[in-house]
Amino acid sequence: MKVTFGQTLRAQRLKIGKALNRISSETGIHQNQLSRIELGRIRKPRPDTIKLMATAYELPCESLMLLAGYGNVPRLMNNLPLFISEAALVLNPEDWEPIREIVAQMVSAKTAAQGQS
Repeated sequence: MKVTFGQTLRAQRLKIGKALNRISSETGIHQNQLSRIELGRIRKPRPDTIKLMATAYELPCESLMLLAGYGNVPRLMNNLPLFISEAALVLNPEDWEPIREIVAQMVSAKTAAQGQS
């Protein structure tokens, strides 16, 4: 049986000895939402939510993204035109919002890094 995203988070939280309310205060994510994620009622949180959770749960963000079903982001980025054309065939308009946010963050970070050079 495959271990789910939520099961992984719960096991890690118990391992590191943090209560759900502490994770909530560290992330700013409501405790009820965290509970629904851990119980599997929310199976694929948004990427920005996963990024916040990764730090609090002390897990690599990339691993959580893969476990949540966001695919192999670095591999996909190496072949961006193919990734976009494949995604366009299956994604609904509302599915593009997390992708837009990730790309905006990447562009912002790259622009800031180039400005410091």
